[in-house]
Parts: sequence; structure tokens; C-alpha cells
Amino acid sequence: KVRQLDETPPTWWKTRGDELMDAARHPATDSISEWGDEILALDQLLVEGFLQKPLQKLAADAGRTVDKQWQSLRLLQDYLEAQGHTAEEARAVIDPLYRLHKLRSLLKGHGAPSERTAEAKNARAEHGTLRAHFKALAGACDASFITVLKALGVAIKID
Repeated sequence: KVRQLDETPPTWWKTRGDELMDAARHPATDSISEWGDEILALDQLLVEGFLQKPLQKLAADAGRTVDKQWQSLRLLQDYLEAQGHTAEEARAVIDPLYRLHKLRSLLKGHGAPSERTAEAKNARAEHGTLRAHFKALAGACDASFITVLKALGVAIKID
């Protein structure tokens, strides 16, 4: 889906490139470090592809009042509301991407070691392994991505 966007990028999409697409993989082990690296790569591939200023314009053109502080995910949530989703539905669609982005920040950015350990413990408790957690999160993000792209009027071939 990202490759298709990259081929003819809309104004709100920053081309991700083959190197970044190739870097986003499922973790092969149950290492917290590898899990964090893969979370980072997936976040860079998906969340960082959305451009804030064009999304602000899109939301404003849809008649929405945009807060200049909103980042891309919040703008997408608002745009989904403009397209007829309830606030709860829009939040539910974007939630996996929010979770991915927050987890990326905790694991590879601003999180304390105790927070990283706690997140890994929670992921293992819920999914058994970090690999299984990643697979579930990536699947949820894929479903969100498809819904967002449809709302934005992008026709994507789904494999």
C-alpha cells in the first residue's frame, strides 16, 4: 500500500522509498531491542508518511476547525469525522496508529528503561511474545491505514 502511494504520492504523503519499506519487518526474535527497532521502522513507514500542513488544508477544506498544534494522526481523526464517522468511530480507526506512535516514543525515544520493560511485559502478557504483539499491532495498523486511505479517496489494491 505504501509502495502504491509512493508511485503517485498525494499532496499529504511523503514518499517513503524502498529502503524504508525494506527496513520494516517482523521481529525475528523476542528481543526488546529488536522489537523496538521494528516498531520504529513501522512508525516511520506509516505515521511519518503523513504530512501535517496538507492534512490541515484538507480538514479545513472539509469545513473543520483545525488546531494548529494537531499532528497528522489527530488531523486524520478529524478528517474521518468530517467524512461522516462519529468521534468514537474515528478515534477507533486511528487508535492503532496512535498506539504504534506512542510505543515508538517509549521504546526508541523518550521512555525510561522501566517503561520499556513494562511495555514489553504487557505485550508478552497479552500476546505471548513480542513478535506476536508486533504482528497484531501491524495488522491493526494496516486495517486503520486502509480505512484512512479510503476516506482520503485513494484507491489502493489490497493484496
